[in-house]
Amino acid sequence: MKLHWVAIGTGFLVFLLCTSQFGLDAATPESADFSAAPEPSIDALAMGYVTASVLDDPSCGQGDCDSQLSIRFHILASESDALHRFLAQVAGNAYAGPDFVALGCMEGGRIRYQNASDALGMQEFLLPAALSSDILRATPASPVTLRLRKFPLSAPTSSPVCYSHFATVELAE
Repeated sequence: MKLHWVAIGTGFLVFLLCTSQFGLDAATPESADFSAAPEPSIDALAMGYVTASVLDDPSCGQGDCDSQLSIRFHILASESDALHRFLAQVAGNAYAGPDFVALGCMEGGRIRYQNASDALGMQEFLLPAALSSDILRATPASPVTLRLRKFPLSAPTSSPVCYSHFATVELAE
């Protein structure tokens, strides 16, 4: 898997680098049916900013691979013990670590991701354009606070390139 880091800054660079490889038909977290889901195992507020990296799909082998612009949310502060414990447990994971969580990939100026949980299985989501824009404008000097929710997942799963451990991503009120 090749990683090339790109500074987001105001987010305009991301919009220039993005291409749509799929139709924009995924559910937004707001329109998804979470009624079958249990209480979140993590429901946390986290303040931070984003960076992006270009990822090649590891399943394509050594050939000409499609690349995705992966979005990472770097956590500057959170008072959630559950979030800190989870991030410590998954240290070394491509989708989360001691100070970051993957939010998904850019597609057509929006953040798209897949998430797995026991109750809902594997779901695909597409954040609204306004929310994606707000997240992408975050910088270390001007961070954003997000509410992140993770539902229980008891069995490991093979994760796609645009995976996020969190089913819902919202701006904190």
